[in-house]
Amino acid sequence: MMLYLIKKYTNIFQIYTETLLHAGRRECIQLAGQMICKTAMEEDYPVPTVPAGSPRIKCTRGTALVLDAAKEYFNSSADLSDKVMDLARECLNLIEDRSPALQEEFDLIAALALLDDFGISILPLQGIRNLKYTET
Repeated sequence: MMLYLIKKYTNIFQIYTETLLHAGRRECIQLAGQMICKTAMEEDYPVPTVPAGSPRIKCTRGTALVLDAAKEYFNSSADLSDKVMDLARECLNLIEDRSPALQEEFDLIAALALLDDFGISILPLQGIRNLKYTET
């Protein structure tokens, strides 16, 4: 019975955090960050006595949630100066451990910024599609 309750609460916290990440507001993303462990070392956190007092989502799962939100913001942006690009960066900055997937997203945004510096304006979604076609 206790294991079921723990699993149920874990799912509730994940849904809550995912909703905050996709809310489109910096304050909500920062609040979601309070629910996620920032590094793998925090994964062995003790069960908090205060419900909102410490992270509830392990770093590996938090990284997946953050990547999904960042990709959604990135794909929905009109161009590099779109405010949702800042939200994508804000999501990515929630996790301190730089997994290869997180670093890839950071690098993609940085590459688009470099292209923009050279006067090449490309929509982020177009950039992803072109990268996928050239890799195959």
